[in-house]
Amino acid sequence: MYEAFRHQLTIKFNQRQNAIALSTDGNTLVTGGADDQKISVWDTNTGKLIRTWMFAPDELLHGLSNTVESVAISTDNKILVSGGRLIQIWNLETGNKIRTLKSRGAICSVISPDMTKLITHGSGRSPTTIIWDLHKGRKIYQRTGQYDCILSFVISPDSKIFIGGNGTTNNVTIWNLNTGSIIKEMENKGDIRVHKLAISPNGETLAGGGYDGIKIWEIATGKQVQTIDKFKNIQFHSHLDFINSLVFSPDENMLFSSGSDGSIQVWNVQTGKNIYTFPSELRFSSIALSFDGQTLVGHAQSNNTVEVWKNSTAIATI
Repeated sequence: MYEAFRHQLTIKFNQRQNAIALSTDGNTLVTGGADDQKISVWDTNTGKLIRTWMFAPDELLHGLSNTVESVAISTDNKILVSGGRLIQIWNLETGNKIRTLKSRGAICSVISPDMTKLITHGSGRSPTTIIWDLHKGRKIYQRTGQYDCILSFVISPDSKIFIGGNGTTNNVTIWNLNTGSIIKEMENKGDIRVHKLAISPNGETLAGGGYDGIKIWEIATGKQVQTIDKFKNIQFHSHLDFINSLVFSPDENMLFSSGSDGSIQVWNVQTGKNIYTFPSELRFSSIALSFDGQTLVGHAQSNNTVEVWKNSTAIATI
């Protein structure tokens, strides 16, 4: 799979972008501005800007920061959620606002695959985690301070559970998405501190990355089945110092990561061995892969740049 990827294009931004999201079909990229209050939509096949709009007018922010902290796209590619000081829901096809949610804001936003729920997590001394009814905009469950320093959520493909990693306690926990109740804690061996999570497309495997490497779990049992740490992978020591983004391949056999060295690496999930390094001179802070595995996007925030790779079989049909 990875050998078939070819560099498609480069998108260069005039302003720093803080967040990215890729549509499930890989044809659309959304970016959220760190400085300019703008949400922008891009065509990954041509690199052209499709549309852009203001995240929030100053009168709604009351002098607070206008940074877009997170963006998330629904699985049907019709709804966009942006998080920051405000949480807003948009029609992705038109850029029209559907509603603003009543909250203190969010640094993390995840839409359930069945498009019925939204999870947001705030920041500050008493961060609030909220499960929302996506279409009605009402709160289903809310807990303040319970999940301090949770930096990543993932939702299972069947939309029944969500999993969060706590950067302070190093716990990885599974919750019931409908009730917010804890189902179980995942087994936690070793010193790798998890800050980012990825769930396999079949919902059976979880990967967590952060300081010093990557952990892989079997979700059904909660058992930790693989560890990729920097001490046993000296060649990739600088990459595994801190993992800032993870994504599974569609067949669940490969795991893509971006790390502190800025590179994009590919790992065999079963063996934990590295199998490929994407060639680039940029330093990538996050990555995204389309559901069909045909489009890979790397965001180099410090360079105000996004690189797009397409599977060569997909390129031939464009």
